Amino acid sequence: DDGAPAADSWSRPSCDRFPLRGPTYLADGVKVPSAPALYDTEDAYVAFTARGAVRSATDAYPEILAKLRSADAVPAAAPPGFPRFLVVAVNAPLDAPSLGGRRTDGRCVVVVFACRLNAAAAASGSAGAALARQWIAEAPGDIATSGRLKGVFFAEGDGVPRLVQKWNGKPVLMADKGRPRPGISAFSRGDDYLEFNIDVGLSFSYMARGAIYLVQDKLVAMDCVIGFTIEGKAEDELPEQMLGAVSINRVDWRARLEDADAGAARVGGGR
Repeated sequence: DDGAPAADSWSRPSCDRFPLRGPTYLADGVKVPSAPALYDTEDAYVAFTARGAVRSATDAYPEILAKLRSADAVPAAAPPGFPRFLVVAVNAPLDAPSLGGRRTDGRCVVVVFACRLNAAAAASGSAGAALARQWIAEAPGDIATSGRLKGVFFAEGDGVPRLVQKWNGKPVLMADKGRPRPGISAFSRGDDYLEFNIDVGLSFSYMARGAIYLVQDKLVAMDCVIGFTIEGKAEDELPEQMLGAVSINRVDWRARLEDADAGAARVGGGR
């Protein structure tokens, strides 16, 4: 990319900025930059709701899949086990967190990124591709497999609080406590797509919810990078590889609150 991305836009971050478990990680703990993502982000959306998290973005905002499909009139052949499209939805609460319990009916921002399969990466024979194919097949029906999803986040720009800075680039399992650690994602699946959906307000700790609340007023000056990978736990599952990633750049979230429940607003820019 030439220079900084424009405000109120999305962009596709280079996956070599994500440090993931390398091929020798189990022996030496060394992380390496990710190979190209298995799914390329094609569009990004931001929506608001005053009635709690959206459990399925593909149901709530059907235009997201419709746009992906319309731009893919002659689809490339997909390697077995990989749907053509991946839709990722992250619901984050906008109300202050409470130590007394978790609200499930408050105001939320919903960030959705819609991705198309990178057929070359999926067919590369990499350990990361094989692990992702297994996760796609099993995670919707198995909470232990679902719990191997990891998020990697960066917040960049002016005024990023220290509480948030310390988590930059550190992978976070999308799983709850317990053994095996149960996944927190909700899934929707169709003939040509898989959606995984994360509800921060329901599943994240008080500290994490508090950190998100603290940065709300600063988001207009920040770029928020969101990416996901699958946890590699054995030698034949390494190195890890990004599933997909997006950067949401200096969006004026507060100004958009007037349009709560109006639908998913496409974020400008791209790539």
